Amino acid sequence: MLGADAVAKAPPDGYTLLAGSPGPMAVNPFVYKTLPYSPERDLVGVSMVATIPYVMVVPASLGVGTVQEFLALARSRRGSVNFATSGMASRLTVEMFRTLAGGVEMEMVQYRGGAPARTDLLAGRIQLRHRTGALLP
Repeated sequence: MLGADAVAKAPPDGYTLLAGSPGPMAVNPFVYKTLPYSPERDLVGVSMVATIPYVMVVPASLGVGTVQEFLALARSRRGSVNFATSGMASRLTVEMFRTLAGGVEMEMVQYRGGAPARTDLLAGRIQLRHRTGALLP
């Protein structure tokens, strides 16, 4: 947010660019009541630099190999399937997935970072973790 605000207030001379995640543009307006900048008014997209895939990671012990199998399991265990999140963008991604999957019920478990979430995933204490750009948990 601080970087986006600095870029929004910089002189429009073409020398200041904001490179980052969707947070400052797409997430922050829905998370914070007020922002010191307006993504729509103060910032303009000029280029996409990269695309990063989102990957669902589940423990092998869960016994599912496809998204459809995971959803069937989650529906059969209504409310007892947990997903790990370590930030607002991560949570929004899983909430969007839940909505697109017809509102499948899962419990969110908030972590302070990726390492504790990875440990609990590998131990089978959580059933879903989403990752960006990597296939390893």
